[in-house]
Amino acid sequence: MAWCILGAAVLMLSLGVDGEGGGAGGGEGGGAGGGSYVAAVYEHHLIRNLQPKVPLSRQEALEHMNKNLDVYEEQAAAAAKQGAHIIVFPEDGIHGFNFSRESIAGYLETVPDPTAVQHRLSCMAKNNSLYLVANMPGREDCDAQTPPCPPDGRYQFNTNVVFSANGTLVARYRKRNLYFESQFDTPADPQLITFDTPFAGRFGLFTCFDILFYNPAVELVEKLGVRQLIFPTAWMNTLPLLDAVQFHRSFSYATNTTLLSANLRVDAEAMTGSGIFSPGRHYITVRGRASQKLAGCW
Repeated sequence: MAWCILGAAVLMLSLGVDGEGGGAGGGEGGGAGGGSYVAAVYEHHLIRNLQPKVPLSRQEALEHMNKNLDVYEEQAAAAAKQGAHIIVFPEDGIHGFNFSRESIAGYLETVPDPTAVQHRLSCMAKNNSLYLVANMPGREDCDAQTPPCPPDGRYQFNTNVVFSANGTLVARYRKRNLYFESQFDTPADPQLITFDTPFAGRFGLFTCFDILFYNPAVELVEKLGVRQLIFPTAWMNTLPLLDAVQFHRSFSYATNTTLLSANLRVDAEAMTGSGIFSPGRHYITVRGRASQKLAGCW
């Protein structure tokens, strides 16, 4: 096992592959060799919109998101330099939280669509030859006159996106279990989302509050046999039972899965605690003060 901490914010860990397809070596994102791979999670010190209820133009929203994406770009490069095959960024890390349905409109992008935020994420993955997982606000237009389409003519989703090491969008997951997120819709056709990698086989995707529900968190494990899970989160620590590290480590242990958990860092909201958890072997977490000195696509 080898690991390092970058700026008290990025965790990296060399993990064994539990015989689930895609043995190590070669292919996109390289190969860790010896049946292992290197994973990184980033606990992002969010650059916030301090007036999230005030609507912004598309240009203003992009200017805000690009400040967080600048940090992502630096950290993806830093992880790649240390051999990471995959990096996971947290829920709400690009745009923030506490929006209304109307005020988040300028932040929304159709997924997939090779513009703006998705273009930058795609280039980060390709330029650093690693898999990249991020969370963003997505949209899907619909006919407002046809129920259940919302009156504003669009669905709004809390969305995870996954880009492969060549910059291709390989997975999209829309959060099923929302936690006081009036700006987003629950998907009408919730799905179990997985993606395959050449270095470690199959990974499953879910987001934050999903972990408290059978669907999709446990369903991925029991129905699809997934043993490696990606978990972007904006987790507010609440004692005694909902501490991030405690709960996420317990989930990994109880389901016998490897969990890559990337949390936000927002001290005012008690948001901290990221980790790479692998039952019966090792785990690594970060809960220190996050550093504010952050070091052909689509």
